[in-house]
Amino acid sequence: MPKRIKRIIIEENVTVVGHFYTFDEITIEGKDRKTSNVYGTPISGLLRQHNLDREPGGQFYSAFYGTGDFEMTIRNLTSPNPMSFHFTGKQGCVIHLEHVDAVDNRGGSHNHSDGISASDGIHGKKLLLFQRG
Repeated sequence: MPKRIKRIIIEENVTVVGHFYTFDEITIEGKDRKTSNVYGTPISGLLRQHNLDREPGGQFYSAFYGTGDFEMTIRNLTSPNPMSFHFTGKQGCVIHLEHVDAVDNRGGSHNHSDGISASDGIHGKKLLLFQRG
């Protein structure tokens, strides 16, 4: 068993239910942008219902959460309906996004899935985010 996982590949027509919490350099990529998914929840306002969206708790439930001085690359996949934000980088984590769809289509309110949380030690010059069509 390796001490570090450097790359995770999500196959075509595969849905990972949950989220990724990482402390070290990693690439998470799908084989097919539309059918390689990291899925959160169908429940609108789930964190608010359980009082889990108070600072700083809600960010931990992001689909992709990185904390530390490293780079996380996410490419060629879809992130539908995360429990919290789609992407969170803390304490120097640089996030690279390429060919990624971040979607919230469950309706309701208090979903906290408005995209990216990049405060608390992240500087704009270190956060590299882009989406290519």
